[in-house]
Amino acid sequence: MRRIRPDLVVAVLLLAAHTAAVWGHTGVFWGDIGRWSHEVERLALGELPYRDFQWHYPPFGLFVEGLAARVIGTDRTPLSIITTALAAMLVVASVFLSRRALGRHDTALSAIALILSFSFAQTVGAALPLGLYSPAAIVGAVCTAIAAVNFLRSLSNAPGNSVAWMALFCALGVLSKQDFWVPAAYMVGTTVVRSRRLTAAWISGGVTLAGVAGIIAIAGVDILLPLLGGFGHATLAGGQGFPSWERITIDILTLALVGGTVFALASLAKRQLLVKPLLVCGAVAVLAAGIHVTASMQTTLPAPGELSSPTQNNLSYQLKRDNPLLRPAIGWMRERVSRTPIPVSLAPLLLLAVALRWRRLPTPRREFVALTLGLAVALRFRRAFEGTEWFEFVLALPILLAAVELLLAFDEAELRRWRTASVAVLGVLAIWAYAALGRGPGTGRHFAEVTSTLRGPMHWRAGEAHDYAVVLAAVDSLDASRTRPLVAFGFTGGFNYFLKRPNPFPITQDFYFSAFNADSLVEHRPPGLLLIDNHVFKGGSFGAATFALGQWEQPRVPAPYDFYDRPRFERLRTGCSPVPLQGSMFDLYSCP
Repeated sequence: MRRIRPDLVVAVLLLAAHTAAVWGHTGVFWGDIGRWSHEVERLALGELPYRDFQWHYPPFGLFVEGLAARVIGTDRTPLSIITTALAAMLVVASVFLSRRALGRHDTALSAIALILSFSFAQTVGAALPLGLYSPAAIVGAVCTAIAAVNFLRSLSNAPGNSVAWMALFCALGVLSKQDFWVPAAYMVGTTVVRSRRLTAAWISGGVTLAGVAGIIAIAGVDILLPLLGGFGHATLAGGQGFPSWERITIDILTLALVGGTVFALASLAKRQLLVKPLLVCGAVAVLAAGIHVTASMQTTLPAPGELSSPTQNNLSYQLKRDNPLLRPAIGWMRERVSRTPIPVSLAPLLLLAVALRWRRLPTPRREFVALTLGLAVALRFRRAFEGTEWFEFVLALPILLAAVELLLAFDEAELRRWRTASVAVLGVLAIWAYAALGRGPGTGRHFAEVTSTLRGPMHWRAGEAHDYAVVLAAVDSLDASRTRPLVAFGFTGGFNYFLKRPNPFPITQDFYFSAFNADSLVEHRPPGLLLIDNHVFKGGSFGAATFALGQWEQPRVPAPYDFYDRPRFERLRTGCSPVPLQGSMFDLYSCP
């Protein structure tokens, strides 16, 4: 009987503690978690994505959660149980991946990676076990993690059935979310080239084609091209990962800070100050920081009608009052660095360093590290300069550390000192991430007060709880049977879910990001419709899918709320009567 290692025990205990700390914290009830709960419920009740309601991703993740919800229920407690089980699968897979990447059982590092992952997952708005920010993400991450474990295993001398399992879970990741397409292609392609056999391609391609055939059976072949681009997301918001001079500067600054930390720890491990690398990293960091702060201080308010950049949004308070900009600019730089602790350039540069020192590195370790670094590059490919994704900490961090240890060529004593020091530094980073970005006791986003809802007890901010109570009382006073349909501006799904109101339309988010004809939906307004106007959804912009050499930040393209959704909502509201909502941020209308 195999002995259970402490790294796995600690990881599972961390997940249990995290789950207990964040249970019932969903973010705003009308936000992402409410909307995705609504979509899962629609599938659980027999509707199908693309045909009956909008789903922006490939369908596998939705079917996993939706079919499970059909069995155990669609309120928040059963849905949280489902996603917690998925999170447990991800945690176990990440521990095995760390063991494979590092060649050892590292309890502290596995725990730190999980804390960082939990904390960064919540910057999107919800805690990991409660669904992160879609079934597509959590299911896709689980599949990719299992595929990665088997990919690393396939690089060993005794791969067993790892190639077949890797190919299967790569396909399931592809059928879950677009973020995992490039990692899947890399793992399958690398395996085919190394083995000179098409087994992985046949399995992965066959399962993927079967999934595509299922999509066609549901919604027809015409759905494939819109699905490929996320139903307008690639067209309008496709530039979110593109570089700009501002993003490149932040990436260089973060890379210099990471490099300086690595060389400082290596100096401790080797008991010899690595002067030149430290000076280079320090100089680059100072130069990049100076450029970023100076550029931020040159920012002015946007002209009337002009879309504002992220820097203008961040410094708008000071700009409107003509306040000094030095301290706010430094704060903005720190915030930008904190969102990308793993710079996009780190894995490619480590891979380049391995290639340049190839002949001096031990074999077969050098081949293993080079191939796993390729996986780390693939994991970041889609998000690129947008920032560090939560799953990079559990999937890429062990790979990056293994590459650093190989390149620094420690002896046994130096390696022990390095591991102790690196765990200490990463531990401090994890504590900061939990306090600044996490959700739970000791953080600024832990709400102890319980709000009773139609979907079970929730932990919300006082203002959100008040808005929910006011809206619920108002719509129930108009229709106690809860049969009148409801549509909200922006994200309607969360309102439908938490108010237990039918959604007469296939849209669950907005009109623009949809394969359905918005004008046709508006023309066929159902009788007795209740409308909620959510003024949070106005203005806004995305980075354009271009690298503008003459601009510090990306050119902006407008979000669809003003130019597309608002006119259609106003047509939908024609002839409807306002209903007073006491002290609420929303407007309610009752239609004949």
